[in-house]
Amino acid sequence: MNSYVFDKSVNAGNDLGIKKQCVEFARRWLYENKGMIYQDVVIAADIWDKVNCYTRLLDARKIPVENVINGAFQLPKPGDLIIYSEKYMNTGHVSVVVNVSELNGLIDLLEQNFDNHQQLPNQQRSISFTFHKQRYWLLDSYLLGWKSIEE
Repeated sequence: MNSYVFDKSVNAGNDLGIKKQCVEFARRWLYENKGMIYQDVVIAADIWDKVNCYTRLLDARKIPVENVINGAFQLPKPGDLIIYSEKYMNTGHVSVVVNVSELNGLIDLLEQNFDNHQQLPNQQRSISFTFHKQRYWLLDSYLLGWKSIEE
């Protein structure tokens, strides 16, 4: 029987997940930049169906988040989480939107472990989007959509 030891990321007593994984990176980003975290999930794709709020650590208030399906009437905004389906590497993936350039048709993402080789935090890549039939489409395989704080 194999015994695995996972290196957990903990900040101020908050368990953020397994280091070097996308779920931990997104939780840590939200923690450090927004003072919020989301509940534990088994795989990144679970964020789509199982996370419907973030917890603000200052006062434990639940902040509702909504699923915005790719092909929406609005673009994601900085701080939104891009979610990939379980079909991507059997786990899905999560990235953080850090910039949206309508002029260039690009969304800039911060992420970790996108292709199982990218172990360093704060890896950045851009994905293209198009506007077709009054909707925005992010052009990346397996992408479900994004989590956005309800306003």
